[in-house]
Amino acid sequence: MSDLVSGKPPVAHNAAKGGAAKALADGEQLPYGVARNANDFRNLKSDGRNVTPTANAGQISATLTQEINAPAMCQFVYHIDANWTQADFDQFKPGSKLEISNQDIQAAKLAPLYVSGVSLDASAGERTHSALTVTAFDRMHFMRFGAYTAAFVQKNDASIFRWLADSADLKLDASGLSEDSYPYVLQDNETCYDFMLKRCAQGEYECMVVLARGVETLVVGKRRYDDTPAETLVYNHDIVAVNLDMRAPTLGSTVAAWGYDVVHGKPVMGSFGSNSPEFRMKGTQTAFEAAKPFGSSPVTLRRPDLIDESSLNHLADAARGRLQDTFLEGSATLKDINLKATPGIIVALDGLNANFNGLYQVVRSTHRIERGRNFTVLNLRRSGM
Repeated sequence: MSDLVSGKPPVAHNAAKGGAAKALADGEQLPYGVARNANDFRNLKSDGRNVTPTANAGQISATLTQEINAPAMCQFVYHIDANWTQADFDQFKPGSKLEISNQDIQAAKLAPLYVSGVSLDASAGERTHSALTVTAFDRMHFMRFGAYTAAFVQKNDASIFRWLADSADLKLDASGLSEDSYPYVLQDNETCYDFMLKRCAQGEYECMVVLARGVETLVVGKRRYDDTPAETLVYNHDIVAVNLDMRAPTLGSTVAAWGYDVVHGKPVMGSFGSNSPEFRMKGTQTAFEAAKPFGSSPVTLRRPDLIDESSLNHLADAARGRLQDTFLEGSATLKDINLKATPGIIVALDGLNANFNGLYQVVRSTHRIERGRNFTVLNLRRSGM
């Protein structure tokens, strides 16, 4: 039995934050991908066993965050009362494998999560309360452990990402990667995760860990722009709040990348400055077309480790893509939990105005379920208007 006897259930001090929306009425019909209430996140297993009934009954909230190029994270907050025993605490030991047995979660291909931290928040006295916050990440988090040095000679991106996937015991599913081989790439006394972020930045790649056919898989691909939207979200119907910022890009109208051919002893240049229609995301102009009144904004990159024009063009293309993606950014708070809105997909916003309606890429999704309110917050970006 726990000595941390609690009165009023608290809200965890370090739980992930987001917007707010009204709870759904009982019996209201929900579309696919929408979780009804906290019970949908209570079907939790730890190392293959159901979470104990005592802990399950005391769950206050659950927050699931998924983000491009970051480990998925889930926080479960539990109210501790006198019925808790040591077994209730032990099921959340570091490294415990958590799985949510929910149909919508499984359809969203959420991979298992591994407990990385546990926080105890308790106080005695007149306003006694106690809570346990369990934080877990998917296997991409394993790449954050340890600093390594590795050299890759005449290897392409697929080979490098395969090595990174192996480091976290993940299967690799890669598509759209550059096939160019690099003369020499060095992972220099850094975590595999930091090294992966560098490779993603160089190629404008996006990574996520999913559960594909029962196997934890690192999915790597190119940034999406002009895809058919997975769904349309309408303001004042699906969306209860938006916060969108449009900022003309100050760098990147053209990008030049300089390398050096050590064999022939001469510099080599690659460049990119195309306003491809796909960057408009079905709008009328790209970010850099909208910024024309301010003049040009060239950028020069220096990469002496790259010796061929193809690799330098690929680098310049990726750099320009990152710079234009800051054009239209913000968030949308949905009135329901929507598990279909996973990072990387394209959604269409409607019901705003001509400048802000249109296609957006979901960068991060935060699903929060509490007693009395359920909502999803989407972080979005757009490279055109």
